Amino acid sequence: MSSLPERLNTALGGASSTSVWLRRFLIVLTVLGCMVIVGIVFWFLAIIAHPIILLFIGVVIAYLLYPLSKRLSRHMPRALAILLTYGIVAAVLF
Repeated sequence: MSSLPERLNTALGGASSTSVWLRRFLIVLTVLGCMVIVGIVFWFLAIIAHPIILLFIGVVIAYLLYPLSKRLSRHMPRALAILLTYGIVAAVLF
């Protein structure tokens, strides 16, 4: 049985304690659901980010090595120029 203040609050248009707790419960469920969705999105982005970063690094390296291999390909076959370019870069790095 409800107490007198609770019945008066409900009769005057206020929310009952059940509806207040139900509203709080739904807010908590909504927040938890949003957290799960954001977590799944970040997990998916983490899986995709590694290959995209590797692809980007490969494109940058190819962009940087292209002028040298183009210049060397004037004097020798292109495959040999590319191989020599990679050899020069490897010798400089290591």
